Amino acid sequence: MMSHRRLTSCTLIVLFAAQGGCIGRNADTENAVITADRVVMEIERLRNTVRPMPPEFADSALFALSSGDSGMRAEAAMSVGKSKQVTRAVSQQLEYLAVSDTDPVARGAAISALFELGQPSVEIIEVTERLRGDPCLGVLATRLSATK
Repeated sequence: MMSHRRLTSCTLIVLFAAQGGCIGRNADTENAVITADRVVMEIERLRNTVRPMPPEFADSALFALSSGDSGMRAEAAMSVGKSKQVTRAVSQQLEYLAVSDTDPVARGAAISALFELGQPSVEIIEVTERLRGDPCLGVLATRLSATK
């Protein structure tokens, strides 16, 4: 039988998600409601603080992009996006994150990195177009779509 506290927590998460937010990770809490504006703020913060990943660190990039830590995935994606030189394996991992990452900031960072690299595939461009109505990634997707 589910405890009252656990049931309340589940109900609150559903209510927050239904009100236009998304569940994701930010620096303050493990599971927080993240709005589209918050995703854009996090992407901009990463863009302004993360340095380009040197091409010789492709193995490290793959490790970081595959991390269980969504913050590490987001930082790695932005770093790779700034590097301008990536291996095919790194580019494929970015595409995977852009399509399937469960964390909106990590997913947004991967999409942004692909656009910054000038390598968004037709599939990623289509995904970005579909995300324009997404409560978490809509603002970022609209901005990125305007650049292509």
